[in-house]
Amino acid sequence: METAAIPRKKIRIGIIDLVSRAPTTSPYSRIVNPLYTSLMPQMIGVWAEEMGHSVEYVSYTGFEDLFNLIRGEIDIVFISTFTHAALTAYALSDIYRKKWVVTVL
Repeated sequence: METAAIPRKKIRIGIIDLVSRAPTTSPYSRIVNPLYTSLMPQMIGVWAEEMGHSVEYVSYTGFEDLFNLIRGEIDIVFISTFTHAALTAYALSDIYRKKWVVTVL
């Protein structure tokens, strides 16, 4: 007996890996901050793509424009960070929630 596949809505997912808590111009940070990106947000992106969803993964290392990291419309955003940038993650989550985007910290 075969079961019918349940059609799923394609979800637009944004994943933000906050490595830095604030903008920086330090040459040391330019070299070292990208080394602190986390593995779990990348795995979530791969799993979501395997399920057929569209994913945009970005890493904020202190040199990018924090408010324009994700281009386009998204349905859900995952924000990953270390404790030192938790307040930045909460503020970013608040910005996305005001745009009616589901946030996962």
